[in-house]
Amino acid sequence: MSLVSLTEESVPDGLIGDAGRLRQILINLVGNAMKFTEQGEIKLVVTPEEMGKDRARIRFSVSDTGIGIPKDQLARIFGAFEQADPSIHRKYGGTGLGLAISSRLVSLMSGRIWAESELGRGSTFHFHAEFPYAEQAAAQPEKIEASGEGSVRQLRILVAEDHPVNQRVIQKLLNIRGHSVTLVPDGEAAVDQWAPGYFDLVLMDLQMPRLDGLQAARAIRAREQDSAAQSRVPIYALSAKAFPEDARECLSAGMDGHLTKPITADALDKVLASVG
Repeated sequence: MSLVSLTEESVPDGLIGDAGRLRQILINLVGNAMKFTEQGEIKLVVTPEEMGKDRARIRFSVSDTGIGIPKDQLARIFGAFEQADPSIHRKYGGTGLGLAISSRLVSLMSGRIWAESELGRGSTFHFHAEFPYAEQAAAQPEKIEASGEGSVRQLRILVAEDHPVNQRVIQKLLNIRGHSVTLVPDGEAAVDQWAPGYFDLVLMDLQMPRLDGLQAARAIRAREQDSAAQSRVPIYALSAKAFPEDARECLSAGMDGHLTKPITADALDKVLASVG
């Protein structure tokens, strides 16, 4: 399977927008395509849709050669926890929450999201969003930096995350800060990797196959008690849900806090500083 990204030359360089929201939408759509495409190609295409006097509307299209979606199911796939076929959840995992989150984020960017698909031949997810022009046309590449870089000791961090694109993002954020990362794809693997006193921090996605993040956190806390571990490893949830009841549920499962996706550098640095 190959991943291709194409941006038309006519897309303006100097645009202002919410990089965090845009990044999370693309992570969700590309990750969704990777999940349902066993072979072939995934392509991200960025094109200008309308060039106004003070803003531009840009279209993003993510195409895959995966299993496709029945046409009569396309209208409801952007609802929370909706999938075209229950058997998809059993085979590929996930609940469809990523598409619902993407739809909400697109609407916050004055845009629209929709899908085209043919069963057995793949899907294309489109969304467009509006971006004001920057005063300076030459845009500088976004840099991921740690605001407190150098102030935190090198940490051994266990990251449990099943989304392949999220895996790469969180690993990059931690590696450029000098930390050692052990990456696992589900809660059961996180419990297996945990060892008394070895990890300085655990970052745990909540929506995972086999064991979800809450179940895995409870299992680690139980193992700490059984092993009479001298130290208690901090466990922070990674979740797109930011409601107070979600944070309370994480605390009741033995977690120490809650990082909301898309993760910002400042929020991550505060957690790392509290541990280091």
